[in-house]
Amino acid sequence: NLSEMDNALNYVSSTCIMKYYSSASLHVGRQSILNHLLQMPKTSQKSIVIDDIFSSSPKRGQKHISVSVQWHLENDNGEIQRFGRGSSLYVVNIADGKIVK
Repeated sequence: NLSEMDNALNYVSSTCIMKYYSSASLHVGRQSILNHLLQMPKTSQKSIVIDDIFSSSPKRGQKHISVSVQWHLENDNGEIQRFGRGSSLYVVNIADGKIVK
């Protein structure tokens, strides 16, 4: 859903760098990230379900924190998709809460 993508991208820095390690593709900036996400296959209705979120504690003078998210994919019947588990690592700017990497 494009409006949900646009809403999610409000949490992404305009200079964000996104790298997919499985394909070695690199995307810089909101528009590049959006274009990449819109090209992903839409074979069936799937939902991303967050299982857990971990973050580092900010230290004095630190500008960023690391955030790790464990997730899984479910189909529209609530069944977990085969090979549909993963984790993502983000670097978040403490000042504005936006993802920078």
